[in-house]
Amino acid sequence: MSNPIRVAIADDSVVVRQLLTEVLSEDPDLTVLHVAQHGEELLTLLGRETPDVVVVDVVMPVMDGMETLLAIRDRFPTLPVVMYVTRSELAEGTVEWMRSRGASDAVPKPPRVGHVERAMEDVRRSLIPCLKNWGRNELRGEATCLLTMPMHS
Repeated sequence: MSNPIRVAIADDSVVVRQLLTEVLSEDPDLTVLHVAQHGEELLTLLGRETPDVVVVDVVMPVMDGMETLLAIRDRFPTLPVVMYVTRSELAEGTVEWMRSRGASDAVPKPPRVGHVERAMEDVRRSLIPCLKNWGRNELRGEATCLLTMPMHS
């Protein structure tokens, strides 16, 4: 078996950080390398050890996801960055804007983290395959998760 894909997570919600850490840690192909509560903390951690792929929440205090994305692109131009977004953050044009600023892909957050089992299954179904593809460098710059999906109102 090859080395697990190293993942860094940045999200201001302690519940989401715990959920992602737990679900990703269940998969033998993934290991959670860093967990940060905002972009500034994530950048500090990335300076210590670079993961294979990063998951970034859009709305965070101190340094939001868009600022974080731009800073990552500046310092780590080839590091895959998957934006972790709520459905309400997917306004028309937002996905294209994220991609134009260097987002590798985007994955929707579970609609209700209050339903833990459903949220965990959403992560297994949507985020994990995306992280594996980007972490293994199998996508060659082509978004396959949310950023390739047509937007509907």
